[in-house]
Amino acid sequence: MAMRRADAPVSVAGLQANDEYLSSEFPALHSHLVEQVWDDKKPRVTSSIMLQTEGGRWKAWFHDRDAKMSAWVTGESWSDVLTAVEKGLTTGSLDWRKDKR
Repeated sequence: MAMRRADAPVSVAGLQANDEYLSSEFPALHSHLVEQVWDDKKPRVTSSIMLQTEGGRWKAWFHDRDAKMSAWVTGESWSDVLTAVEKGLTTGSLDWRKDKR
């Protein structure tokens, strides 16, 4: 699958890694993490995600390194957090912050 710049991902070669569970349960997140090319075949920088716990809650820091933006998501479980990231990516509802550097 290749990432489309303004839309959902489409199928094209360019995976750096793959995980069947992640790609089936969280396809938008999986694409962000592994897709190395855009649909126009230009290279893209893959996204990253960091999971942590704090105060009895799970948190994820999702970083779109290509767009130089980040978003934090909090939930009761790691599954809730990944579901929230997936929903935010597919609906465009993540609360993005531009990188400061």
